[in-house]
Amino acid sequence: MAGKAPTVEFPVKRDTPKARGQALAYWLQENGWTQTAFCNASQISRPILNRYLSGSYDLANMTQELVERLLDTMKMSDADAVKYFGIPKAAEVRWRTFRPPPMGRGMEGQTPASQRSVSLRDGLKGEITVNGEVGAGLILAVDEQVTSGLMVIRQGGSLWVMQVRENERAGGEVLGGFAGIQVA
Repeated sequence: MAGKAPTVEFPVKRDTPKARGQALAYWLQENGWTQTAFCNASQISRPILNRYLSGSYDLANMTQELVERLLDTMKMSDADAVKYFGIPKAAEVRWRTFRPPPMGRGMEGQTPASQRSVSLRDGLKGEITVNGEVGAGLILAVDEQVTSGLMVIRQGGSLWVMQVRENERAGGEVLGGFAGIQVA
């Protein structure tokens, strides 16, 4: 006879990757989600989810794209999630999604002081590609406070969007974290 899965307790302090993972495990438990069902709904792979749950990956360092998928599935607002998971101030920028208010910040009106716009008239290369012809009508939003994750880098006269890990040095001039693309 199979035993019942152990009950997960909500961590009082959520200041470590393991505690944040435990908070997510508690949420899954309390909301009746199996890991498989949650992975299917959120489009987050099972191995990646397991790394976040175990604390081997820190939820605070999750990319903005994964944060958006996680919070959409959880039906939780950005602000509530930052409190719930104990996301440090330095990582909060990745936890501000482009979902419509009140769940996220949306695309308009709430540009943080650390964010600047860069023209895409010469295109964009890397993990997100935009050719110069299309890019002429677009603006790239860059957050200068972000130091890891999806980063915007100027290298060899071109703009690149590349994944950069915490404490990793990227080649070229780092402009900041990728915060979105908007119509000029």
